[in-house]
Amino acid sequence: MEKPNGYARMGRIIESALALFMCFVAFTLLVRFVDARPIGPNGSVVGFAAVNAAVRDFFGTSDTWYTITECIGYVAIAVAAAFACMGAVQAIGGRFLSKVDPKIYALGVVYVLVIVFYVFFELVVVNYRPILVDGVLEASYPSSHSMLALTIFGTTAVMASYYIKSKKAQNAVSFLCGFLASVMVIGRLASGVHWLTDIVGGVILSVFFIDTFKNICKYLQDNKE
Repeated sequence: MEKPNGYARMGRIIESALALFMCFVAFTLLVRFVDARPIGPNGSVVGFAAVNAAVRDFFGTSDTWYTITECIGYVAIAVAAAFACMGAVQAIGGRFLSKVDPKIYALGVVYVLVIVFYVFFELVVVNYRPILVDGVLEASYPSSHSMLALTIFGTTAVMASYYIKSKKAQNAVSFLCGFLASVMVIGRLASGVHWLTDIVGGVILSVFFIDTFKNICKYLQDNKE
């Protein structure tokens, strides 16, 4: 009876993941084709032109916010590196890769997928930035900084619930992760280097990563127990 139940639970995880991913796909298609007009630099075409232009004009650009979000991006990368080191320590300590917590492997898969999506949207451009970067048009959708920060901080909060025993410490880590992720999203928009839809797309994709990772971790933990 255990196996069918396990299969059913994994099936629900896959269904939830597919639903979230299809939301991202649907939103991406809307961004590409709905109200697509040349409002960007060098006449570049951007979807949801009216909304995106209004938000861009409202916020303008800010070097301060750009610097802040760059710093948060480095913090996110440092956190990811720390988890990679944790996996290495577990492997070395146990002398076998099989001794590494499966949740660490799942986290590694999430990180790899983030890189894959980043590279994909660098090659398949949905729209370009609202500003030129060193005189060059750069791919803008989805916001890679938002996707990176939200995914890393969100999955970190999930991992904290398993690795930290103190409930207060768990809440503190979750709060800090949520705060940094929120500042990244707001700051990226306020900096003027992304359209609103770039941010929304990055958030949707991050929710897909985080929710799927959370469900898989629960599945692995329950099976372990």
